[in-house]
Amino acid sequence: MRTIFMLLVSLLTLLSCTPKIDRSKLESIVSKDIQNSMPKYHTYTPISYSDIDSAMSTVEETTEYQKIYKDIIAIDSTRIADSIIYVESLIYNSEKPKYKGDEKLIQESKQIQSQLNDLRKKYRPHYIGMRIYHKFKCSTDFGDSIYVGKYIINDDYNIIEKEIYSFVEQ
Repeated sequence: MRTIFMLLVSLLTLLSCTPKIDRSKLESIVSKDIQNSMPKYHTYTPISYSDIDSAMSTVEETTEYQKIYKDIIAIDSTRIADSIIYVESLIYNSEKPKYKGDEKLIQESKQIQSQLNDLRKKYRPHYIGMRIYHKFKCSTDFGDSIYVGKYIINDDYNIIEKEIYSFVEQ
């Protein structure tokens, strides 16, 4: 009986510590941000809002991951350019060029991919704020367009990330 009582007290304590989310305030922040970013001659019509969810950090957002990822992009770009040059020489030259690929670049690419995989395995996501999606219509001189905005807002109700996508209904 005592363990049940302690469990209930613990549960109530945990629930009382959970921050209350003001949905209308969140929707108002998103709506105002969209209206402020649109030209004055466009009209904004809200369509719907998603449920509010917790937004978690990702390994791709870390500076260490981004630095390593830039290295692999440079290597991949070099490899693509080399393969284009090889194919063009096959088309325009009568002699078949000797192309063995660059083993050094391939090895570097594998090492960097390994580093990225290690970072992915070690990374532990953490809470960064509230996530909400908002579907809205933007009317312009050229017609109406439907968009979906993804917003991440911290517990102080500041926008920390946003992405707006055009939406095609099927």
